Amino acid sequence: MDNLEPESNRSLTERNAKGQFVKGNRAAVGHKNHRARTAQQYKETLLNCITEQDIERVVRALIKKALAGDVSAIREVLDRCLGRVSQAEQTPNDVEIVVELPPELIPES
Repeated sequence: MDNLEPESNRSLTERNAKGQFVKGNRAAVGHKNHRARTAQQYKETLLNCITEQDIERVVRALIKKALAGDVSAIREVLDRCLGRVSQAEQTPNDVEIVVELPPELIPES
């Protein structure tokens, strides 16, 4: 009962010399993003399990699919190698890229 100081003034006084909240101050407890922590744990698990050879095999399989004409694989390879093209960069004056496919991969109209 001896602490009659308003809440707003009290939180200002419960700081250290650097202006940071001191331990025990209710405002010092931030929002905890549990999904981010879980996602980070999954990422760490994956990185602990996958080898450089595994990544190379996956990349080679993706490139093989792209060379076979799989449009989503082509897009993925080009996006990863060249970077995604933003909408602002897509103008009518862009250079057209022509990919020549073997006749057996060209769909009949």
